[in-house]
Amino acid sequence: MFNNSTQKRCWIFQSEEILENMRTEANKKFQMKILPCAKLSPGALLEPQEEEVLRKYYEKRLLEFCSAFKPIMPKSVVGTASMYFKRFFLNNSVMEYHPRTIMLTSVYLACKVDEFNVSSSQFVANLWESPAGQEKALEQILDYLTECLMLKDNNECLSKLVEVIRRIKTLVKKYDPPRPEEVNLLKQKLEHLHSLDLGIITSLKKRKGYEEDGTISKKPKMEEEEWSDDDLADAM
Repeated sequence: MFNNSTQKRCWIFQSEEILENMRTEANKKFQMKILPCAKLSPGALLEPQEEEVLRKYYEKRLLEFCSAFKPIMPKSVVGTASMYFKRFFLNNSVMEYHPRTIMLTSVYLACKVDEFNVSSSQFVANLWESPAGQEKALEQILDYLTECLMLKDNNECLSKLVEVIRRIKTLVKKYDPPRPEEVNLLKQKLEHLHSLDLGIITSLKKRKGYEEDGTISKKPKMEEEEWSDDDLADAM
């Protein structure tokens, strides 16, 4: 059964080097697509190692959001969301899809496939936002589910995705978080890229109301010994 599963076919890798090569290829692919179409110097774009710093930062923010979530989120859902976020950015660049929204989209989808029954209004109520801002955040999440994850009118794709994600029941391995000052610099670079009207980055409509990391979650309960108070503070 396992030998014929999508888990083995699509998500079993022989080494960490293969994963790094996939992320590097995603970065190069986006750079090759954007540079001929936009007046940007190569230095204005993120390098693979810079993308890694931002991915780790938002992976940590994902855990914080899940820790503070009401009602209490099962660990299996947290693990599913974390792994889904990681898998998405194996083949996509943070320059094309903002990790802030992919983070929330991963958590929302994990709630659904792991049968953690929260409504969409309950989900966005965990954001520090006005009701109007929460509604816009939900619209953005649903846009990413339909456009970025290509689930629109594709039941076969959805069923395969559910099959894969249901197998994930463990949290991601621990790692040292990036330095806050490094994250600050790279976030400025990332926000600048996403603020440009480059046309080909994404077909998703830009919306205001949910734009800052500070709106992602309320004060997290998670206390990790390897994270200092400065690490957990929002650098925005």
